[in-house]
This record gives sequence, structure tokens and C-alpha cells, in this order.
Amino acid sequence: MKFSLDTALVKIETLEDKVASMSFTNNVYTETSIDKPPAPNFELLNKEGAIISLNDFSNEKRKILVFGSKDCNYCKEYYPELHNFSKEYTNLDVIVIEEGITVEDLKKHSKENQYSFVQLVGTIKVINDYQVESTPTTYLLDEKNNIVRVGIINTKLDLESFVFKV
Repeated sequence: MKFSLDTALVKIETLEDKVASMSFTNNVYTETSIDKPPAPNFELLNKEGAIISLNDFSNEKRKILVFGSKDCNYCKEYYPELHNFSKEYTNLDVIVIEEGITVEDLKKHSKENQYSFVQLVGTIKVINDYQVESTPTTYLLDEKNNIVRVGIINTKLDLESFVFKV
């Protein structure tokens, strides 16, 4: 396939525009354009074994999706801070999707910790759909389930900055 110089320049300008609409600061990607990509829907099990989808959550609230892993020490340290955040900011849905656990693990974990956020059993599909490469990875979604920001967050203070950034 052959491209003319003009075609190549248009492609470069398009790529430059795309890159200009993105910003990365402290491991956080922020989409600055008006068009935000939609978050992939999921159907995952909760501690009762019921199937929960992203669309089951309020369309009047922003959502924080946190991807964790059973063996992630950062996640274990982050969850109590996430618990305090979700108790303080009830105007947001906080959802933790944990990879490498079963419904039984989740029941036990929920009983021991009494976290105020929703916990779901993660699957390889949802990890791949959200392109999670490390944990904890946090997504901020708007009320329409569009991705606003993605970051590696592990403290309440960082989460507040991440969510309430102007």
C-alpha cells in the first residue's frame, strides 16, 4: 500500500491531535477531549453469587472501579483507605474487582473486613477488557459509564486528588 506525502501528513496531524487530547501525570491518564471512551460492561459475581453488571449501578453517580488481585500487597493496604473514602463520599459508587478469588474467598474477605464498597470476583475477560497490567489500577467513570481517568492509586489522599481533580 502506497501513501502520498499529503496522506502521511494528515495521518501525522491526526495522531498529534489524539496525543494532544491525552495527558499523563503521576501514572494517571486523563482524557481531556469531550469524547470519553465508554467503559466495557461486565457481568461478575458478588459475595452472594449474584451476577452484577456495570449497568446495574446508578446512572446518577460517578463510579470508581478498582482492579485488585488476591496476591497484591498494595491492594491489601489500599482497601482500608478505599473503605474510608467510600464512607465519606457516598455520592460515588466504589466497586472493587478482584482477580484470583472465588465467591467463597469474597464471602470470607467481606465478613472479616466489613468494607463499605462493592466487591466483585474478577475474570480474565474483564481484566483484558480494561487492559489492567498492574494492581491496584483505578478507573474513574462518569455517570454515563465513560472513562474519565485511569491511574495507579494506593492512598486515600491520592484517590481524592484523582477523583476531584479540576
